[in-house]
Amino acid sequence: SSLPVRVDYSIHGVTVERTPCIRDLFVLLDHRLTFKDYQDYVISKGNQLLGLLRKATVDFTDPVTIKAVFCRIIRPVLEYCYVVWCPSTVTAINRLKSIQWRLTRYAIRLLPWPDRSQMPPYRSRCLLLGLEPLSVTLAQCLFVAGMFSGAINSPVLLANIGIYAPRVLRSGPLLHAARRRTSSGLPDPMLPMCEVFNCYSDVFDFNVSLPVFKEALRLSIVH
Repeated sequence: SSLPVRVDYSIHGVTVERTPCIRDLFVLLDHRLTFKDYQDYVISKGNQLLGLLRKATVDFTDPVTIKAVFCRIIRPVLEYCYVVWCPSTVTAINRLKSIQWRLTRYAIRLLPWPDRSQMPPYRSRCLLLGLEPLSVTLAQCLFVAGMFSGAINSPVLLANIGIYAPRVLRSGPLLHAARRRTSSGLPDPMLPMCEVFNCYSDVFDFNVSLPVFKEALRLSIVH
């Protein structure tokens, strides 16, 4: 690949400092648009806040109260612009999910378990606390469905999504997103969003509401 053209810019004689990433709407953008820097930031920030939560709630005895603090302070950090910067590697996904995984163990630690070393699995702990598991699949599908329903008003993004019609016995993919032909376009989050949505398009219906679709997704997605 060709080397990037580097030009030094200056304002009133002062050279503008070159930086490998910038912050836009609180999200870190690197020069390759991989979002790795922001993923690392979110995971680090989430772990830091989880540590503070545990110190602040050490005397709490109600798991639901601890869950409420988590949902108010930490979960918004983990989910902000999730469909844009969401990690694609298993390692990064597990690092992100481990924050809520540890929160659920901490929140229910004081319940009268017969054997505290044998707590319920993560999914059961989430159900017990009324806490929805972190799921990029759910977020991606709901984002696409939101554009179709008009809940998300983005004509530019919607114009880049093609719909295959007619579909023979619903066996083929529903959506088609044009592949990017430049290296800068490869990280486009719309591509994986459409691919994931196609995997669950059988439970989508243009005539149902987003809450109904969300509930159907919850039953279909294996976390």
